[in-house]
Amino acid sequence: MEDIMQGTGNTTDGSNSGNIPLELPTDVRWGFTREGLYEFRHHQHWIPASKGLLRPFMESNWPGLSFNEAMDLMRKAGVWIKDSTHFSGNNVRQKIKEFHILYDGTTRIVPFAKNEATRTTTPSRWQGGGFSVKVTAKMLETPESIQTLSEQLAAKLFPNGLPHKDQK
Repeated sequence: MEDIMQGTGNTTDGSNSGNIPLELPTDVRWGFTREGLYEFRHHQHWIPASKGLLRPFMESNWPGLSFNEAMDLMRKAGVWIKDSTHFSGNNVRQKIKEFHILYDGTTRIVPFAKNEATRTTTPSRWQGGGFSVKVTAKMLETPESIQTLSEQLAAKLFPNGLPHKDQK
């Protein structure tokens, strides 16, 4: 048996979503790229769960692995750090390039090489975390109070600044 499996990852349709490493050691059952971990994190929300999106997402990327099993293994392996700016409350540890779940049930974190730049996703203007605002009748009485409330909401919705008209 070769030490490295060549291929497009373990997607069911043979495509590479970018979520799965192109090359996996033969002892790896499921592999996650850094991008795959970010995509997984994006699904850590009640909306995908309530709309039945978790199972199809997992089956298209990591067939046979449940979302909850993966989350439990990632937590135990230390993949996540606390991040209050994301609605999940999690961020991928900076050193992690790949995360592997082995056939024997153990896990492996593959760090970036010393001379390899740590890749991160581009910060989005939509990167704000969850928040709640209690609106009272008094806050809606005058144009000035409405303006103040609008500014507070915009700051929460767009923590990286308001988008320009030419941004998509």
